Amino acid sequence: MKLFAFFPCFFLYLVAAKQTPRSNCCRRLPHTYNIGYDITGRPLQLDVGRCSASCENSDVLRSSSYISVLARIRERKYKNLISFVEQKNDNSAESLTCRTHTHHRGECQPSVVHVEAVAFDRGPKYYDVIDECSCRKTPKRCERIPKMKRFFAGTGFEATVDVGQCAGGCRKEKSGKGCRPTRTASRPILGPNGMITVHTIAECNCQPTCYRQHFNVAVTERAENKSTGEYTFRTKVIDVGRCVGTCGPIERCVVRSNKRNQHTGDTKCLMSLETADVTCAPTRVNDITYVGRSGEVEHVAQIRRCGCT
Repeated sequence: MKLFAFFPCFFLYLVAAKQTPRSNCCRRLPHTYNIGYDITGRPLQLDVGRCSASCENSDVLRSSSYISVLARIRERKYKNLISFVEQKNDNSAESLTCRTHTHHRGECQPSVVHVEAVAFDRGPKYYDVIDECSCRKTPKRCERIPKMKRFFAGTGFEATVDVGQCAGGCRKEKSGKGCRPTRTASRPILGPNGMITVHTIAECNCQPTCYRQHFNVAVTERAENKSTGEYTFRTKVIDVGRCVGTCGPIERCVVRSNKRNQHTGDTKCLMSLETADVTCAPTRVNDITYVGRSGEVEHVAQIRRCGCT
């Protein structure tokens, strides 16, 4: 009798799940870290939070130290039932766990973050704490998306800055390329100790792990007016670039053959050694010249390409 009574209820549940749109189920859950000790030696804990796309309420069961066997069985049956209904409606259980306002598949990500300052005996330390979570549609291509961060929250110096983040896919992900910031900017805000600089992401592109990032310097250039013969001075901005990223171990050839390939002209490597001390450094540098304030030619090294060396 119990089995026959289950099927009508299950059928009604399927109909209700198909007619009623499911919420995005993106929420903030606590995530506590031990960050150190106070002046009395007691451990300090900070809830930095985490974003979860799960619609289940089983987090309370997991937090308890004792869970009965019956509770585990009910939880497992509930998971299997939800998974079966999701596959029937969309053939993708993951796509239903988090949906944007346009009903597209999204990722449950932090939407608002604030900087928490914790004072220790050796000075303050700063931690990013998640305040709110929301479903965001993941862009197909690499691009900059907003990321709001609050500074000095709850005080008269509170300020919210869009620091930005890089998201999206890259066609050459197998070759090690990823969506990374290629241009940065800065914004000054007022704090209790005066003005501070907040670094933000201005542009994102698909780049390898070691790549060139835009970095501008300002110089004073001297120019001569040919009609009057007078000299004028102007500010010239030069993108000198900088190398950012990390490098893994690479193999260096230590013994090569004397014979060269007839087609390519390259020699064959007979023995190579793995080098762990590899840095992301410039591999191509250009010489940029300009006339300085004194009338002499000045030189600026401009990084054009970066690599693991």
